[in-house]
Amino acid sequence: EADTPFIKVATIRIPAQKFDFPERHRLDEGIAFSPWHTLPEHEPVGGLNLARKKIYLETAKFRHTHIEQRLREPQPYSAVLDDPQ
Repeated sequence: EADTPFIKVATIRIPAQKFDFPERHRLDEGIAFSPWHTLPEHEPVGGLNLARKKIYLETAKFRHTHIEQRLREPQPYSAVLDDPQ
């Protein structure tokens, strides 16, 4: 810091948000996440991870059947790009 001293340029304040309401709980219960929702080069590899992938899928199906909600998964990263691969 002797050569380039710290200079405060801004303060960001993020107010607390309320997340405890029924619509949010329904959204939370209806989403399934998996390590495979990523770029292809970041996907888990190997035999053990192939088993994990199947377990993630079956667990999500069971959970969504149990709570009687449609299984919704986040879109793959390429689906949000302007020019999907």
